[in-house]
Amino acid sequence: MHCRGCEAAIESAVNELDAIRSVRAHLAQDKVTVTWDDDMDSSLPTRCHKMHPMI
Repeated sequence: MHCRGCEAAIESAVNELDAIRSVRAHLAQDKVTVTWDDDMDSSLPTRCHKMHPMI
């Protein structure tokens, strides 16, 4: 991410995916936090670039 516009673009794009509860892009940390429904489409992680659950 390079700017606040990147944050907004990422959050907007991820929010359009099915089963997403919330998404927050963090410019300073260069991370995106995503919360999704447990019954999400199993193909979702493969459609997201470098998606790693944060535990």
